[in-house]
Amino acid sequence: SINKKIFIVAAFIIAVAALDYRLFLSESEKIEIYDDMHSELSSVSVSVAKLEYTLDMFLAANRLENTTLTLIRRDVEQLDRAMNDIMFNPDFLPIMKGNPQISENMEAISNEWQTIKTEVVRLKETATPEELILTHNTVDVKAIIMNEMNDRVLGAISQRRSDILDAINTLALATSAGFALISIAAAVLFYRRVYYPAIEASRAAVEISSGNGLKRFNETGGGFMGTLAFKLNLMLAAARERIIVMDKKTGEMAEELKRRTVRLETINAMNASIAKSLSLADVFSIAVKEAVQSGGADGAAVFLAEDGLLKLKASSGLGGLFLNEGPALPLDAFEGMREDMSTRIFSNIEEFPYEIMRSLFKGAGFS
Repeated sequence: SINKKIFIVAAFIIAVAALDYRLFLSESEKIEIYDDMHSELSSVSVSVAKLEYTLDMFLAANRLENTTLTLIRRDVEQLDRAMNDIMFNPDFLPIMKGNPQISENMEAISNEWQTIKTEVVRLKETATPEELILTHNTVDVKAIIMNEMNDRVLGAISQRRSDILDAINTLALATSAGFALISIAAAVLFYRRVYYPAIEASRAAVEISSGNGLKRFNETGGGFMGTLAFKLNLMLAAARERIIVMDKKTGEMAEELKRRTVRLETINAMNASIAKSLSLADVFSIAVKEAVQSGGADGAAVFLAEDGLLKLKASSGLGGLFLNEGPALPLDAFEGMREDMSTRIFSNIEEFPYEIMRSLFKGAGFS
């Protein structure tokens, strides 16, 4: 049904929209994780540069004090926590496992940091200038290597972030194009299945209301409008049949009215004619002639029972042979008719009970 199709299409659109939203949310979360990792790595780079600068200052002063060492070791502890937060962060692990370049460089950065941490922790107040220079040079070289690797990781993160943004844009474009195509298809389908059939149905209704009884609604469109057109055509067919039946009954009533009118006119004519004569023979003669002339019968005859016979008193439309050969009939000529029967209809002459009468009727042209 049309409701079922609409429900399926709506469910499909909602499912696609939900899937797109889920994908967009997932990719957005990835971008946030990449941004967090990028920010923390950048902070580590700044902290390493700060540590290197601090060592440069104390190297220039050519001395180490307990307060100085405490400050340096505090910075190292903070850097070590920051490196551990990056290396063991569960959000960052999928990034490092999924990208060999990031994974290898992060492993190298961690190793270089362990070397820097070890060298700095070994420093003591009693360190000689040569030891201080050696530690400084080691830290300086490792910091340079660490920063170069850190820049590579940051570049890979930026590239991956850019790829995700491109994927989101592509997904958004594809989704928009998909919904546009669905909208166009729905509009075309609506036009072909609903709007255009509705226009055709409106035109057909105008023709039908104008008197075109043969016009029918178009059922070929299918779908809801096709079903509606089919049911409307059934209604028109039923109405047409009722009209035919009513026309038939009206015609029959008109014919009956015509017959009754003719009979009434015949009776009036007979009464007028009879009023002019008191002769019974004239009355019978007028009656049979009026019966034939009025169109109620092709022929008519009047018999009366006299002297044991049925004697012909008047006839019309039966020809001279009937008048000459059938002036008198035996009483049993109409055998089979009860006394209380006013009328008996014979479907053909062969059913007539009296053989001579059958011959007379045949001679008069009846069958």
